[in-house]
Amino acid sequence: MAIGAVFALYGNSLQLWWCCDDPAILLHAQRYAPLEYFTVPSAWRALIPFSLTPWLSLAYDLDMALFGYEPRGFFVHHLLTLAGCAWLLHRIAARWAGDAAALAAPAIFLVGVPVAQAAQLLMVRQYLEGLLLFLLAIWWAVRALDGGPRPLRWLAALAFAAAITAKEVFVPLGFIPLLLPIGRFRQRLAMAWPWLLAMALYVPWRGHMLSTLVGGYTPAADIPGNLFGDAVAAFATVPAMLWNAPLVAFAGLGVLAAAAAWRHGKPPGALLLAWAVLPPVWLLAPLLPLVRFPGLSERYFIIPWAALSLGCALALAHAWHGRPRWVQAALLAAVLAVVVPAWLQSRPVAQAALPGNTLFRAIGSAYLERDAPTAIWGDPAVPAWFVQGLEHLRPAMGRTAPPPLSVADESDLAAYAQAPFPQPVLRYNNQQQGMEDIHAEIPAMVQRWRERLAPTELSVDVGYDAYRQALEWKLAAPAGTSFAVLSNGTATAVPGQGQLRMDKQPQGCFRVRVTHADGRLSYSPLLAWPAASGPAHTAPAQGAAVARTRWAGPGDLFKDAPTASCAALTGRSSPAA
Repeated sequence: MAIGAVFALYGNSLQLWWCCDDPAILLHAQRYAPLEYFTVPSAWRALIPFSLTPWLSLAYDLDMALFGYEPRGFFVHHLLTLAGCAWLLHRIAARWAGDAAALAAPAIFLVGVPVAQAAQLLMVRQYLEGLLLFLLAIWWAVRALDGGPRPLRWLAALAFAAAITAKEVFVPLGFIPLLLPIGRFRQRLAMAWPWLLAMALYVPWRGHMLSTLVGGYTPAADIPGNLFGDAVAAFATVPAMLWNAPLVAFAGLGVLAAAAAWRHGKPPGALLLAWAVLPPVWLLAPLLPLVRFPGLSERYFIIPWAALSLGCALALAHAWHGRPRWVQAALLAAVLAVVVPAWLQSRPVAQAALPGNTLFRAIGSAYLERDAPTAIWGDPAVPAWFVQGLEHLRPAMGRTAPPPLSVADESDLAAYAQAPFPQPVLRYNNQQQGMEDIHAEIPAMVQRWRERLAPTELSVDVGYDAYRQALEWKLAAPAGTSFAVLSNGTATAVPGQGQLRMDKQPQGCFRVRVTHADGRLSYSPLLAWPAASGPAHTAPAQGAAVARTRWAGPGDLFKDAPTASCAALTGRSSPAA
């Protein structure tokens, strides 16, 4: 039943192609053995330097062994994992709620926006498989406490240990066995101690693999500043992410909670406490480092959403029996008040999967099927690491010739304004939903681009601190402008000031593009990325400065072509005064 529901809701995911982080994860799983990315810091950090989720690479490794580089097989595995989560939610809820009321748990879970988004993104497999392993651990723990076979308690502990290698958010949930309303505390403690041991061992393992305990993209030392205000503002937007009518959903949740709390008799108090009160702390606290950058996304809430779904089913069952029919009708209406707004919010997300993936399929296929000297004009929605991952995967897919060139801006073509571009240039056409050759249009495009160029006062200050492993920048231009960094044939929109964790400093050169409100464009000259200030994780000497690249001036109008080469600039970054 769970499998049928998942494929009915999200079966269109089987038509999707690679997206986003997929090529980078495929490349990582191809280059390293499981033992390496579970135990060797440099092997794991080659993928993600500030989060520890090696189970993600293991999942891709397994799928590559089964399906090669065919994404359809990956998505079959993906949706089966989602169905397993829904089935386990029902089985866990049925222990206290009975089979009928327990159906509310998978029903609410499967129509949620976090699930709709996760169903179409292979790169969030760590959330789904981590949830599957954790729910399996809970189910086995419940069965063991109910008098099941003794090996179940060890299987439960192993499943929990595997879950915390999938995603950090499961680590604090190791206390859950102590709160299950089954048996005596001594029995629950006997069940829980291997979980607590896994939690304790996780800390040194994480320290060994990452050299830090705090995850996220923002340097740990910079997280506390005004974090409370930023977190309140960010989490205040979450209800509108999850429901198209948040007030209606909150009313339904309120009715379920009040009816369960005022029910006479023996309540499953500890379990309700574990799933309805503690998740806001245990499940949402790990999201705090993400509040500022990259910001909260729907998929980050798949685990809190599962907890909410389970809590609703338990509350419904606890409040149902022995109540008048009008109360039972109100309880059903409360469940619908949670389900229907979630369903209406998630439908557009699920329906947008295929159109949104067409861009990735078209550009990605071009990188795999074409060779140099063909050039491919990038799209702002396609990140640089997607392209770079595909370029590195080409040999494994049988393409040994040099990959296509990458173009992200007319400044890359400035030398060719007076003559036809010497090779095909492929760009995505939204109307045709495919790639088209625009090389004959290049001279006219560059001429129109030159007419938009305008001098403006611009300052660029970029630094890399190897000790903090952070790239920081401050860009200044007239009010009402936006910034993008052009580097290695890609364009990345950035705020005027910020910092980002980076395990290694960027290589080569970059240019800052300024877009004015009226469409005019200004550029910095080509600049070299700053060199590292010292060995990573080695405290700098007193007064040592972060290595910096600084420039200020009226901007590059590209009067001379070709512009300065990166090879001539590399290594010229100057230390801060």
